[in-house]
Amino acid sequence: GDKAKLVSPFDEVESFKELMLEVEEMRNLLIDEQSDQKVNAQKIIDKVTPVLDKLQTNRYEHIRIKEIYLSALTITTEQLHKQAYYEIMDCYEEIHAYSRLLNCYNFLSWYAYANKQFHEALEFLQLAEKRIEPYWLMIDDISRITLFYNLMFMYYAVSDGENGSLYKEQV
Repeated sequence: GDKAKLVSPFDEVESFKELMLEVEEMRNLLIDEQSDQKVNAQKIIDKVTPVLDKLQTNRYEHIRIKEIYLSALTITTEQLHKQAYYEIMDCYEEIHAYSRLLNCYNFLSWYAYANKQFHEALEFLQLAEKRIEPYWLMIDDISRITLFYNLMFMYYAVSDGENGSLYKEQV
């Protein structure tokens, strides 16, 4: 008869790493302007849905898979799932992945901007800056510069040139 295959913890970790890399590649297609975003987003959703309930909140690969799934869901439903993003950001903070935390705020901000919600776009970045303040020295330079650039951009978008200029000096 069929014997249930025993999965060692190592095999499971490796399979989630492989899934993360696969989903990461699929995510790159979402960024590509030439591709059909909704079709690619649906492929991500289809790939991740079977393991959604197995994703843990304290493992980097699991959180990243869930984040990519959520961005795909946002694209297909055209709705921002803010609370789910905040939960993912809490998970990143717990495991000290502060740059990933910032990336989530950037996504929320640019999504709001794309929907012409300029003040909300700026608010997300202001929240990000405040939230990561205690971890500032643990943020990589690229993430820091990206935050300053986005803040500068969003301040200009809401016609606040004074604050925009302050961040321009930081970039």
